[in-house]
Amino acid sequence: MRPNSGLSRRLTRSLEQPPIVAPGKQRLRRLWRGMTALAVLLAVVTLAGCTSGPLAPYAWQGTGQTTYDTYAVKLMYTVYGDNLIGSYYLKGASDPSGKAEGAIHDGTITMTLTPNTVCAFDFAGTLTDTRLKGSFTPRPTSCATSGVWDLVRQP
Repeated sequence: MRPNSGLSRRLTRSLEQPPIVAPGKQRLRRLWRGMTALAVLLAVVTLAGCTSGPLAPYAWQGTGQTTYDTYAVKLMYTVYGDNLIGSYYLKGASDPSGKAEGAIHDGTITMTLTPNTVCAFDFAGTLTDTRLKGSFTPRPTSCATSGVWDLVRQP
């Protein structure tokens, strides 16, 4: 094929020029992009409106104590309305020792602590802006010992 042949010129011209799109299709594409962006924005606003608490986790550190042991406790949870869900770490562990699920209402906190073992614990306590104190009881009671947590809120 010669460099100046008609086919070569047409191919070169088609690569240099943008494809021709009908004006109606361009408007439709812009409208579709705008509608998609609006739908995403509405979904984000709706999901954010479903929670009345902050999305950042609360962090607490302090000590736990049973009849046999005193140990470090770290509790992290997020609040959704009156409900909370999070994890706790015992004895300086880097992986969660279990999960915490419960509720906060008028300065009281109740949780079910589910460790990575067969026992579950019921926790009940009081809560201020800076302190969380309470006691836990194993379920069933023959599973483990009861104890207390005394934690301070972390920045």
